[in-house]
Amino acid sequence: MIDHALAVRIEKAEALAGRAFTEVARAADSEGGAAAEPHCGGWALYSGAGSPVNQALGVGLGGPVEAVAFEALERFFFERGEPAIYEICPFSDPSLLPLLAERGYRMTELTQVLFRPIEGFVPDPHPAGLEVSRAASDEALLWSRIVANGFFEGEEAPADLVRIMAGMAVAESTSSWVVRCNGIPAGGGSVQQAEGVALFAGQSTLPKYRGRGIQSALIREGLAYAATCGADLAAAMTLPGSGSQRNFERAGFLVAYTRVKVQRDLPAPLAP
Repeated sequence: MIDHALAVRIEKAEALAGRAFTEVARAADSEGGAAAEPHCGGWALYSGAGSPVNQALGVGLGGPVEAVAFEALERFFFERGEPAIYEICPFSDPSLLPLLAERGYRMTELTQVLFRPIEGFVPDPHPAGLEVSRAASDEALLWSRIVANGFFEGEEAPADLVRIMAGMAVAESTSSWVVRCNGIPAGGGSVQQAEGVALFAGQSTLPKYRGRGIQSALIREGLAYAATCGADLAAAMTLPGSGSQRNFERAGFLVAYTRVKVQRDLPAPLAP
């Protein structure tokens, strides 16, 4: 059933996966200030300046949000020199909406949250020419470079982003895969496990190799792996109407809800 309890479970799993990534970032750079804190029923995450996972998840899912608590959530990001970015679930408490409006948050992205039970999954064989293998510890940079370059449509991703994303490949309870097409690294993805949820993340294919079933192979591999590790639910986030959404739907996923990403920029400094 698609309800508040399902949303809480998925959002909490993603927040815990994000917290594991902040721990990797803290271990790699003890002076970088990586942190994860509970706020307003969810979690605020920071893993270094400009990190793509600097955001809050699950805000408002624990009940009414008070203005004082909401201001503390904003300070978490502003004091670290980052905009306040939140992924808002439609099952959040209605008290959150006026707080966002009063402070001038703007919508920046919509995300489809999909899910499926793992029970009953039977994997098909991968297409000829595709080989899916677990990324070894010394392949973290290879994995992150493939995934980042896929998101950048084949252009060379910034080195800092590649370095940050490499931490995702080795975070606690995370398993990552590299797909080779006729022996050439062509795609990558990962599955993060928490609360019995297998959360698909970082699914990316280099542009020249798209249309060959690479993401579908990653999904099959991730589901098969999750089934052996005690997870009973799988979840994924995609852009609405994207090829990724269609690939997950072909693998038996259904849309649970649409999430809204909102942002408030850093306040301008006071004039001297």
